[in-house]
Amino acid sequence: MSEPRLRRPAWNPTGTPLPFRILMAIAAAVAAVYFLIGSGGGEKSTPAHLRNGRGETHHRLVSKAGLRFGAAAAAVTFGLFVASPVRAVIVPGQGMAGIRLRMSESQVRARLGEPPRITRTRGALGYLVTRLHYPRVDVDLQKLDGHPLVIHILTTHPGERTASGVGVGSTMTAVERLRGARCWREGANRYCGIGNRAKPLSHFTMFWIGAKQRVTLISVSLIVNS
Repeated sequence: MSEPRLRRPAWNPTGTPLPFRILMAIAAAVAAVYFLIGSGGGEKSTPAHLRNGRGETHHRLVSKAGLRFGAAAAAVTFGLFVASPVRAVIVPGQGMAGIRLRMSESQVRARLGEPPRITRTRGALGYLVTRLHYPRVDVDLQKLDGHPLVIHILTTHPGERTASGVGVGSTMTAVERLRGARCWREGANRYCGIGNRAKPLSHFTMFWIGAKQRVTLISVSLIVNS
């Protein structure tokens, strides 16, 4: 069994360079500190009965505190967002990157946007397969019941992982620990799978194992004739 041809992803599994995320986190933290300790400018004269003991108006105190707190919270939240990678989950037998088997092309595009590239091929039985190429995944669609639906989702991106952390780059031993996983040899090649690929319309998840006993590619598939 040959490995499907996919474009290799960039080194960063989160899609944003680590130095940039660190700088953005620092900037967000500095902004938070500034808003917490910064002082406001001058203010107009206010009657004594509306001032506190330090000469500040009650309205000014509330507005300044509210603005600082809101800005600080927003800055910290933004810093945590850019500094922490979004966990991309592969769900064996269902899908990955938010794409599920049997989704329509419009649903895929609604989730991932316009694909940078589209290719079309015919399988061994002559069925047309449309592949939508995205930076993290490739999505194959084929007509089922008269409509193009997702039949394969494939990735070589290390950012796509199962809930337990198994993905491209993981050891075969880690894959074997997944529930329902079974590994085998075909000639000089090794594979692991979850599900029954001999049963039509069943869902099957496959892990290609490289020479260093590590995962090189993962696919979630609907077993159909192509």
